[in-house]
Amino acid sequence: MAGPLRTIGTPAAIEALVEDLPKGSENQTDFALQKLGPRAIPALMPLLENENTSPSAIRVIKLMGDSAAPLQSSWSQIANDPGEPLTKRLAALRAIGALGSRARQSAASIEPLSSSSDMPLREQAALTLEAVQSFEQKVDSHAQEVSIVELLANPLTYDGKQVQIIGFLRLEFEGDALYLHREDFEHAVSKNAIWVDRPKDLSKNQTAEVDKKYVICEGTFNARGHGHMGMFSGSLTHITRLESWGPVAQKD
Repeated sequence: MAGPLRTIGTPAAIEALVEDLPKGSENQTDFALQKLGPRAIPALMPLLENENTSPSAIRVIKLMGDSAAPLQSSWSQIANDPGEPLTKRLAALRAIGALGSRARQSAASIEPLSSSSDMPLREQAALTLEAVQSFEQKVDSHAQEVSIVELLANPLTYDGKQVQIIGFLRLEFEGDALYLHREDFEHAVSKNAIWVDRPKDLSKNQTAEVDKKYVICEGTFNARGHGHMGMFSGSLTHITRLESWGPVAQKD
């Protein structure tokens, strides 16, 4: 169904796709709307006006990525226009937020709305600002998969190289580090840890998602950088990926 409708691409066909848009995870309809790009945006905007239906539209705009980015200036104008209905202003803010870091240039125009006397507008502006200013994950296909054990044993071998490692992350004042095991953190065995140069744009929500959890991390290894007071066995800089790493599901 979604494939033929995407091929037709008429306003009626796009409307039919949007009506079929599920509120769950990505599927064929998401893909079809993504391929239609900005042509599908007018049909998605009404979904963004409603807090309950907005997640599905946000999901599609995220998938569109760069193709939707040029629309942020018009969305910013709508968001800042007191003559527009509140629902449309909120929809515009949600659309900008869906672009993530691609919409950083809009942050300055959104900032005043975070102090609006209108609570829904103020709250949505704050959420949008966090989304556009937050750390953007980028999986580096050139990063070499290594273990922390390998980095500890042969630091000079990986010095200056892009690496991907898994470990227990703790983000705290003067103690941002990736430990070999949780127990190494609990017992302050800092020599079994790599200092992490925390991305400056890592948001509070993103920090909460990875702090005190096992994570997968990609960045540049520096064998000569030892973090706060030289306590750690190397450092990881220019972080491009930092995501939680959950347990493997057990088979019956």
